[in-house]
Amino acid sequence: MFLKNKQSFLKARNNFFWLLLLIKLRGYVIFEHQPMCCMMSYPINVLAKKNFFSFLPVCLLIISLFSCNNNELNKSVNEALPMVDSIIENAARFGPANSNLAIKYIDSSLGNKKLNVKEQVKVYGHKCRVYLFYLKNPVQAGLYADSMLTLVEANNKEKYPTQYAYANYSKGDVLFRQAKYNEAYTYYYNARSIGKANFNSCTLTEYSYRIGMILYRQSRFSDAAENFQRAYVEATTCNMDFEKYFKMQELLNNTALCFYKLGKADSALIFYDKALRFIDDNKARFANRATLHEVAKAVIYGNQGQILKEQGKFAEAKELFRKSISINSQKGYEKGDALLTYLKLADLFLKERKIDSMGKALLDIRQSLDSIDNKQAEIEWSRLMWQYYDNKKETVDAYKYLMLFNAHNDSLQKANKALNNIDAGQQVRILEKQHDIDVLKKENDLKEGYLILAVCIAVMIIIIGLLIWQNSRRSKKNVKELQYLNNQVNFQKLQLEKTLALLEERNTEKDRILKVVAHDLRTPVASISMLTDLMLEGGSETDKKEMLLLTKTASQNSLALIAEILEATATVKVHISKEKTGINSLITECAELLQLKAKEKNQQIVVQLMREEILMHLSKEKIKRVINNLVTNAIKFSNYDSVIRIKATAKNNTVRIAIKDEGIGIPDNMKSKVFDVFTDARREGTSGEKPFGLGLSICRQIIEAHDGNIWFKSEQGKGTTFYIELKN
Repeated sequence: MFLKNKQSFLKARNNFFWLLLLIKLRGYVIFEHQPMCCMMSYPINVLAKKNFFSFLPVCLLIISLFSCNNNELNKSVNEALPMVDSIIENAARFGPANSNLAIKYIDSSLGNKKLNVKEQVKVYGHKCRVYLFYLKNPVQAGLYADSMLTLVEANNKEKYPTQYAYANYSKGDVLFRQAKYNEAYTYYYNARSIGKANFNSCTLTEYSYRIGMILYRQSRFSDAAENFQRAYVEATTCNMDFEKYFKMQELLNNTALCFYKLGKADSALIFYDKALRFIDDNKARFANRATLHEVAKAVIYGNQGQILKEQGKFAEAKELFRKSISINSQKGYEKGDALLTYLKLADLFLKERKIDSMGKALLDIRQSLDSIDNKQAEIEWSRLMWQYYDNKKETVDAYKYLMLFNAHNDSLQKANKALNNIDAGQQVRILEKQHDIDVLKKENDLKEGYLILAVCIAVMIIIIGLLIWQNSRRSKKNVKELQYLNNQVNFQKLQLEKTLALLEERNTEKDRILKVVAHDLRTPVASISMLTDLMLEGGSETDKKEMLLLTKTASQNSLALIAEILEATATVKVHISKEKTGINSLITECAELLQLKAKEKNQQIVVQLMREEILMHLSKEKIKRVINNLVTNAIKFSNYDSVIRIKATAKNNTVRIAIKDEGIGIPDNMKSKVFDVFTDARREGTSGEKPFGLGLSICRQIIEAHDGNIWFKSEQGKGTTFYIELKN
């Protein structure tokens, strides 16, 4: 592009920033809208969490770009000599690929020239952005952000509020990029406080936008939508240049995304329509940006199509997808976005059961992926390839792509765990409390000054008794006020400490519950999967009916488990509901359900029941869970072609159940730990089954809740026998 003057160059550079912002945000949206189906269904919100790998850098990029493009900040920061503007302008011509050369050019051009505070802040800020986003060096970027803060503070920060806010936002962006979220919030809050005191609402849209993106990232979509709408209203007070226009249409789009995630499809479509009308109403004012107008509309078309697809309006959705693809696949437009929309279209083919069309689309997409580096598209392509081969009944290839898809999703969970543990609202409240404490401390310092002054006056005019008496009373009053304020500070500190401790306790409890859910749902879900495979392989109608009944039983067990865990999260101690239950029937039901799992290793489950049925008062589902866990462990740690025996005996009012295997046994150094919660006494099964270390702890808790006993005898290499003893 030929740049005629400084103004056109700056506009072109900003266009590049906004296009990059749009591309990154669009790459995220495809996963937020992509449902899972067919072979193994996941809820949409779960998929959103799993596929958030690239959102963290996107959020950081967005935050930084807003700190770079805000009108009020830039207006004041740009109050520098034309020489500095010209040097940074020329450095920008090097482009992102030559950022090192651009830095060297700036340093050599400035040489030993003496710059004022505003000029230095502008130069440091430019270098900070280059190192953070182009050279991927947050450490060096942090040094420049620190230099900005130090420079402004050394030259009276009250004199340079705009530069000080700009420096705080830059430091916050660097810390956020380094995953130091709490510290980043502190700097963001400082910048916001400066903005509230010195700027208008146009500047505050920057803070509302940041909080909205963080809340969206944490799946708090209602709060995120509120912040996006607030940012839009604040932006309406700004001068309508191209950057502000583009931000406002994006805020409408983001609001629509939030309503979509809340399940309010109609509201989402209304805001998408508002965004399209906003673009059409304002694009004539920026006619030289026709490409970006069309790119923005193509993004919205794709988002609208996703909603229509989920509503079953396939023809309308397909038209919008193709319209979006036709725009962004043009030369000079955003081919990456066209690729992501093409993936949506492939998923639509899957819903229409047009498997051949889906396969052709995936083949075309693969060719584009080889030339475009897009991790999100790679993950979605792997998911669709799994679904494609699953529908083609090609199990080997389907399993290969399923494993690839799951591996990517597991990495996403680990990458985003730290941010998900942050409560943005709570963090802001803590910072506000700290701000109030700082204000009180300043008032204390001021009052102490008054006290000293009063003492000096009293010494000077000691001969005037009345003044001495009055000053004495004033001193006592001030001391009481100081004591009161100090007590308030200490009380607020204790409240903050209690709140933080409670948050940590709740987070630990959440992790424990998630592990229990994952462990206890594993067996019934595996049984359902195997029964489904057997039914797909064929068999008599009687066999299919029996397997369907077993599948229903496993599903009901899973739902019961989920209900109990939800109840456990609501109360400190769960009441165990007991009923009369036949022990022989209970053991038989468990054995039949796990027989299929044993067949995977060609094992036999031999059951020896009592001569007569004995009814006992107990929680049927909980005791079944104990037996299922123990038999599952026996299967896991036994070799192929071995026998697992379940024996029930009665004596007086006591029933004893023994579960014996011929497995690898338990080493002596692990025997004292097997019943511990989250024990480290874990080993893989004989076929490499993954251990979790929760099952035996759960078993002990359930048996003890029934006033029973559980123990074991084991010899390494010869097998293990677990005993359960229940009293009627």
